[in-house]
Amino acid sequence: MAFDDIVSLLGAMGTPSRLRILIALLDTPQTYQALKFVTKLKKSALSSHLVILRDRGLIQKLGHGIYELTEIGQSYLWLLGQFIERRWWLPTRQSA
Repeated sequence: MAFDDIVSLLGAMGTPSRLRILIALLDTPQTYQALKFVTKLKKSALSSHLVILRDRGLIQKLGHGIYELTEIGQSYLWLLGQFIERRWWLPTRQSA
């Protein structure tokens, strides 16, 4: 995967609404209505976010109004979880 592709995927994940959608899909596929309820988004906003996530390959549509994470989506969320868990952005303490 090229650097620009990685940046594009991270950009797609980089809004609170899209991240909520991805997290909602972690354990099981969800219906459009369930995602609308979880995210509290209007229909047009949710649809726009779903298109972006689908175009980047992070989610896929299983059937009429049912969405799930792709393997790429699962992998990126797992990496994000590892980053948060390890707090890589914090400076490490120096031993005295």
